[in-house]
Amino acid sequence: MLRADHQLHGLSVSEQQQAAQYAAPKRQQQFLAGRALIRAAVTQLKPQVSNQDIVIVRASNGAPELMVQGQRWHCSISHTEGAALVGVSASHAMGVDIERSRAPKQLPLLLKRFADGFLAGLSATVSTSEFSRRWTLAEAVTKYQQGLLMRTLQQPFDVYQAAATWHQVAVFQLAIYHPELPAEKLRLVDFNQLTE
Repeated sequence: MLRADHQLHGLSVSEQQQAAQYAAPKRQQQFLAGRALIRAAVTQLKPQVSNQDIVIVRASNGAPELMVQGQRWHCSISHTEGAALVGVSASHAMGVDIERSRAPKQLPLLLKRFADGFLAGLSATVSTSEFSRRWTLAEAVTKYQQGLLMRTLQQPFDVYQAAATWHQVAVFQLAIYHPELPAEKLRLVDFNQLTE
């Protein structure tokens, strides 16, 4: 995770120009934080990689594409108010999501609409943590599949649960969907701890 006030070092001119295209300063900050976190995560995995060897572009579907020393890597970015989360791997695709743990105002409508899908078995009295686990996994699966959230929410939760890892960090629920990567190979790094 990266706090909003964290210094964003090593961003390319192109990334700074892309961020400037967003009208809202909050969205600019989220874009820059995601790119900075990807760079930080890559250098955690491969310390010998220079910043110039890391190229992040936006695919036609809006997803980030990552090249490290000319090799395609996998990455996923998520952000919410006050935090960002990224996943990177040289060899395995994954999807990540981070959200504040809270039930949405439209919870009854969501429960009804997706009662036969991802939210099956949940009631209006569902705990905030259980709802957040389901929702963040749906978002992470959607990013992994590069699909549509509404389609993911129509699928059964149980199909995806075995390839999911969750973490609760302060008020944030994190989900990582990693069907190609064993859970023991995952490493969660809080970059605030490294930079404070």
